[in-house]
Order: sequence, then C-alpha cells, then structure tokens
Amino acid sequence: MNVSFLSQGYLWALPLAAFPVLLHLLLKRTPHKITFSDTRYIIQAMERVKTGLRIHRYLVLLLRTLSIFLIVGYFAHPMFQVAAGGSHASIEPAPVVFIVDTSFSMGAQENGVSRLDACKKLAMDVLSIIPKEARTGVIVVSNRVEAHTNGLTNDVADLSRMINNIKLTNRPTDISPAWNTLRKMLENYHGVLPVVVLLTDGTKHAFRGRLADNAVSARILLPKFQTIANCWLTQPSVTFNNELDQWECNATAMRSNNIQNAVPFELHIDGRKVASDISKPFKDGSLRAHMVWSPKAINSFGRISISQDALPIDNDYWVALHRHPRFDTWLIDGDPRLGGMGSKTMYLRKIFTRSQTLREDDAGLKEFTPPGTIILANVRDYSPSIEEFIRNGGGCIVFLGDRFDSDAEPEWFPAEVGNSFDLPQKIEWKDMSHPIAEEISIKDYDLKNVLVNKGFVLAARPNSKVLANLGNGWPYIVERKYGAGNVLLFCSGADRDWGNIVAHPIFVTLLKTAAKYAASPKREDVAPNTVVDGEFLYKKVNDPTIMRPDGNSAQPYFAGEELIYTGTDLPGIYSLLSKGKQITSFDVNLDNSTGESDLTIASLQDAHSYFKGMPLVAIETSKWKNSVRMMLSGTDISRQWLFAAIILLLLELWLSTKKGARNDCR
Repeated sequence: MNVSFLSQGYLWALPLAAFPVLLHLLLKRTPHKITFSDTRYIIQAMERVKTGLRIHRYLVLLLRTLSIFLIVGYFAHPMFQVAAGGSHASIEPAPVVFIVDTSFSMGAQENGVSRLDACKKLAMDVLSIIPKEARTGVIVVSNRVEAHTNGLTNDVADLSRMINNIKLTNRPTDISPAWNTLRKMLENYHGVLPVVVLLTDGTKHAFRGRLADNAVSARILLPKFQTIANCWLTQPSVTFNNELDQWECNATAMRSNNIQNAVPFELHIDGRKVASDISKPFKDGSLRAHMVWSPKAINSFGRISISQDALPIDNDYWVALHRHPRFDTWLIDGDPRLGGMGSKTMYLRKIFTRSQTLREDDAGLKEFTPPGTIILANVRDYSPSIEEFIRNGGGCIVFLGDRFDSDAEPEWFPAEVGNSFDLPQKIEWKDMSHPIAEEISIKDYDLKNVLVNKGFVLAARPNSKVLANLGNGWPYIVERKYGAGNVLLFCSGADRDWGNIVAHPIFVTLLKTAAKYAASPKREDVAPNTVVDGEFLYKKVNDPTIMRPDGNSAQPYFAGEELIYTGTDLPGIYSLLSKGKQITSFDVNLDNSTGESDLTIASLQDAHSYFKGMPLVAIETSKWKNSVRMMLSGTDISRQWLFAAIILLLLELWLSTKKGARNDCR
C-alpha cells in the first residue's frame, strides 16, 4: 500500500512547505532584559502558561506546513495504490476506453514519426498493462466517429488489430461526437469513474468550446506533445485576365510558431511547373505569392505548393480551371467627334485598348457575336442588332448622355429613364455581395469625393437589381437579365462633364470587371471550391461517372434535375464524365476553416475548460507507461488531499484567532 504521484513535476515545490518554519525562525524575537522590581510572582505565572503557548505555537506551525504540503501534492495528482491481494483487490477495475483522433493534423511528423503512429504505440503500451479483468473499448474520431468497438470487450487481440488498422483521414478535429458514442458504450456500467485514454495531438483546435452538459464524466489521460512549427496554404485567388490573355494566381500561406524563413511557392498546371515565387513573412504572419502563366488549354487543373514541412498534406492546394473563350468588347460612340478630346469614349478607349470603336451609324451594319460586351456611350438610336446580341447571351453596358432620346428608349433597358438632374451627388455602393463588388473589393475604395455632376433619374424595372445608388437614393447602376444576356445601365455619362469618377482609380477596375461580368454573368474561371466531405452539384447529365484523384471511379446520384456527389474524402481533382467523355472537373481541398493546420499545443487550462473540470492528466510521452500503470492500478485521491488541506487551513485560522484572543486577555 503506497501513494504515488502522476504529475511529479509539481513536486519541486515541496520545499515551500518549510516556509512557515523558516519564517518562524527568522522572526523569532530575542527577549530584552528590563530592570524591574521583584518578579517572583510574574515568573510563577509565566511558567504556568509557557507550556501551553509553546504547544499552541508549534501546532499552528505544523498545520501551516501540512497545508502547503497537501496543496502541492494535490497539483502532483496523488494516487493511492493497494498491493495485489490487498483489501481493494476484489473491486472491479474501471473500464478503459481509447479515443483515437485521426484528423489530418495527426499526420504531423516529429523525428520521422507521425503523431497518429506515436499515439497508436502509446495505445499498445496501455493495452499491455491493462488488468485482464478490465473491459476496454476503442472509438476512432475525426470530426465524426469513424469506427468503434461494439461495446466493451476483454478481447486484447481484437483490440490490438483494430488499433493497428487505424488510418489518417482528411477531416478536421471534433472530439465531441466520440462522447456520444462513449455514453452508449457505458450505458450499462455503474461503477467507479471510467478511464478515457484520449490519444490526440492536443492542439488548440481540438479544445474549442465545451462538451455538452450531459457528457459522460471520466478520468482522462492525455499524452503531452510538443508544439510543431507549420506553414499551410489557404484558398488562393485565381483569375483569367482577358486583356493580357493570361492566368493570374495570388496565393497565400499562413504560418504558426514564428516561422521566419522565406517560403518558395510553385505552380504546376497539368503536371508541369509553369511558375514560382518566393515570399518572406508579412507583419500579419502571412506569406503571399503572385504567379502568372499563359494558357495552353481551355480546361486544365493546377496544384499550388509550398516547401514540405512537418505536415505535408496542407502544403498543396488544388484548383480546377475552366477558361471561357476570350470575349470581345465594342465601344459605340454616339458623339460625332469620334476620336477627339470631346469623345464620349475617350476614357473608355484608354481602358479597353483592344476594343473596336464604332460610330453609332455603323453599329447597325456590324454583326456582333457572343461572348462579348457592347459599351454604349451617349447613343440616341439602338440598333436591332444590339438587342439580338443581348438576347443571344451578349453583355451590354450603357452610359447615358445629352443625346439620349426617351422616345427611342429600348425595352431591354433595366430601368425607365426619367428627367435629367444637374445637382452633384455622391455614389454609394449598395449590393456588397454582388460578384462585381466582391471581385474589385469595393469596400476598400474611398468614394466620398466621387461625384456625379449630372445624369438622369432611373426607375428600376421588375426583375432588375440596383447595384449602386446616388446620395439621395436614386439608382446609379441598375442590372437586368435580358434573354440570355445581361445589361448594366449607368444613370450618367463616361466623361468628366458628367462626373469625376472617370478620374478615380476605381473606374478602370470597375469597368473591366463589369465588362467581364456582363459578357457572361455566370462564368467562372475556377470551379467552385469544395472542401473534403462537401457536396459537388451539377446539372443532370446522361450516364455520369466521377473519376476520383486516386484513379477509382464512383457513381453520383440525382435529386430531381440535379446531380449530386458526396464522396469527396480525398483532396485533389475530380472529373465528371458522361458516357466516358469529360464534361467538367472540380477541386476538393482540406477544410482549414477550423484552424486544423495550426499545431500549437493547447494549455491544460483550455483542456480542463473543454472537459468541464473532469479529472485530467497530461503525461509526458517518455513517462507514459509507468504513469498510466499507476493511474490504472490506483485510486485518484487528489480531491481528498485538497479537502484535507482546506480543513487544516480552517483549523489553523481558528487556532490563530484563539491565540489573538488569548493575547488580548493578557
């Protein structure tokens, strides 16, 4: 029968128990000799109380010393052990349940060994010392329960086989689902607290929030790992620049634990390296790279990568690229002074340097073919060929001017044009979620000095959308779908007479983005990003097949007229085939929204808060086997030690109060 300590690192504080004795010796006062008359009666009185005072003083000193000793012992986690055959030998041992984390952060390697492999070895160590009569279970978890034993068992061979076969997943961490399975596993157990061996890397993202209030209570053993530095890629911005006929990629990587080295970025398209860049850390901790390349095909796939580190799986980011055919732009100038300083297309021609500029009279002779965008500047008459172009899927941007004729207003305008105004008004963007606003980051522009000097009052038609307003609430930009095409109407002109926006930096970006959007309002250069276990949705196709990144094929299912595929468990490029012919492709990447790649170890306070004060011990992996043996073969008496320390402190306080009262009487 003996007492051992699980967290022996706290025992270094035991010398603090001698502090009351040291304080007593240092503050011991030397009596001063005072000349006095006959003291025979005083000495006789002092001899009667001297013995009681000495006992009282030493008793208070002893209580203080024992209190400090017990408080230090409480933090060291004392365990009461009974030798085999003792009075506790007949008590049924507590059940032991392994909860093994298989989230992708468990793939982090230290000295060539992944955290998951290290945890599997720790599990086997525990399994070798569990009493034969103890019933055991295993729960494998990521952000869901991946597998578990059918209740508790004594079959060590079956448990060993299950632990050895545990594999990493590509999912983030969420321990809470395992506790629901634990409740079902222990529903018929009513003994002492069960032991949960929680085999996780113990990072901060593992202990966000708290367990449910009805969670099963348990004694928890947790291996103590060290923080590993890591760098990982986040979702990049990949767009096709029609003006320069090139792809542009802005990639961002995040870092943890003060990685100061420059990080090389590489971009591979269809398996071939096409671009690279090197980035040093920015002040916000991010690393950024800009890479461009010329397209070789309409559809392709890419892989952005950074140098390999402790967690290789988050060093790659996959993108499926679908480049639409190059779209054209045509500028139609209603001003007869074509090409001069007074031309209504002067600023527009500086933006769209490759566009074809036409007179209003020549527009009716031109055959416009989508994809593309027609930009009308101060036009009076609207050719039927323009309407046909829009119906067939083309885009149109309209700037009004002094030549506008309400009698010639076409039905495809997204708003009815009313009276003119010449009172300067500010511009306020209304729809921040619109694709144009998101692509140009409209919120980053300061528009307080941008004014519309004059224009027309617009009244949006049904099924139209107002993208921007004037300061008085009148629409500035109105959008409308017409046939298969799209129309954007500005209430003002595209020169300095009508407003100073043409001289503002936003005008170039706004017009280029609006032209691309109008040419194909639903076009996407990059396939919508899907995270692991996310859904891929597509229109219904005949005889569909999904080709997975591992080379295997799978079958999607249909919900009405929609094709759905949910087997996205691997990062990489997936292809959708119809009758053996590729229709499209899409990318799947890790879900890093939970901070899974940050390998910073959580504090014990975070872990205690998550488990709502359950008995929890974090054990150094080097001392794992002996510490677990002590916990499994003994009884946790830390709470009793703390209770005893509180009782002794209260007793010491009472005795000190009595001493004060006695001194007052004297």
